[in-house]
Amino acid sequence: MVRGSNAGIEGKGWQMTKVRGFSIAKAASLFALLIAAGGPACSCEDPGSPLAQLSPKIRVYAAEAPEMLSEALTVDFGEVPAGAVLSRVVGVRNVGNAVLYVCPPREAGDVDATDETHCAEASRVEPSDAPFSFFFENLDEKGRWPLSAEQSREFVVRFRPEAEGERTATLLLVSNASNRATTLIQLRGVGVVPRLELNHE
Repeated sequence: MVRGSNAGIEGKGWQMTKVRGFSIAKAASLFALLIAAGGPACSCEDPGSPLAQLSPKIRVYAAEAPEMLSEALTVDFGEVPAGAVLSRVVGVRNVGNAVLYVCPPREAGDVDATDETHCAEASRVEPSDAPFSFFFENLDEKGRWPLSAEQSREFVVRFRPEAEGERTATLLLVSNASNRATTLIQLRGVGVVPRLELNHE
């Protein structure tokens, strides 16, 4: 028998005594419910605490400079001949402590929005008629592009100008990131038409 005012064990069964009208059994039950629900939102200083809030966070970077993490990015394709295609690789890193889900373009996976982890909104390029496109590989079963905590992944952005001149657009990268649900990636490229110069000498 454990002595004291907090708990007691009698015979072959358990019998909890109450402390200020609140039994240990009830407290244990509420604690179990908290754990099952993922714990309350809190600003626990100890990141290992089971009550610490799980939070995915997004950063983007150019593939040639993966150490330059940012919450925004500009991708400049430079000059590209009209009708040709130039690709750039963009990196995404999850700097949070929960799974980050990036939403692909709608045509890559039309998913249901009935769950908070599903994509109610698709990533996209605006304006929609801009000569830029992008795609993700290896989506999950719900049509999302997942990144585990501290994981980095890369995707491809393409520029295909149809005419001469500068074109700009914005890639809206939609995710469940707690720091930025929509990450803006500025896109720029210049379409050029090669000209044949004749030398009469």
